Amino acid sequence: MNQIVVKSLTIEESEGNVYITGYASSTAKDSHGEQITEEALRKAVEQITQPPYNKVFIGHAPLTKINISPEDEIPIGKVVEAELKEEDGKKKLWIKVL
Repeated sequence: MNQIVVKSLTIEESEGNVYITGYASSTAKDSHGEQITEEALRKAVEQITQPPYNKVFIGHAPLTKINISPEDEIPIGKVVEAELKEEDGKKKLWIKVL
């Protein structure tokens, strides 16, 4: 079973909308020893607020998964801002989701 680890998350309400901000990815090695490059994060910053890449799903990216449930195909939000930030010596992809 996959677990979501939340290290930093902010939720704000503005004009009836709810926004969630936090880090979506970083250049740190993951639990499988894989690492996303800084170049890949820079490209993500450029593209992640543009359709169709701005959609946020419960199951992350349903187009890349096999045997997904219909609920996983329903967008639950969209990325409205993205920025590459540095924290603890690592580049991180910060996003704001509506």
